[in-house]
Amino acid sequence: MIVLTIDQRRSRSSDDKVQALIEQANATVPVVRPFQRTAGDEVQAVLDDASEAIRLAVMMAASGDWSVGLGFGQVETPLAKRDSGRSRTSF
Repeated sequence: MIVLTIDQRRSRSSDDKVQALIEQANATVPVVRPFQRTAGDEVQAVLDDASEAIRLAVMMAASGDWSVGLGFGQVETPLAKRDSGRSRTSF
């Protein structure tokens, strides 16, 4: 599994872009667990397609508006609807 963590850059001095990202990404990106706000200006999703995760990570980072992290590893299943901790290796 791949956990994609996206954080809005300069969020204290610009408009909140997180909700628009969530809506667009959930409508267009195949995910195991949908994109959701996890803390303030941070978004996470769980994917099982590494190519799609890397493509999206590069696209988001190249925009200049987002910092992006990728976590690869096992996750406990079934997945919780929200991540409540970082105990799984991919988080």
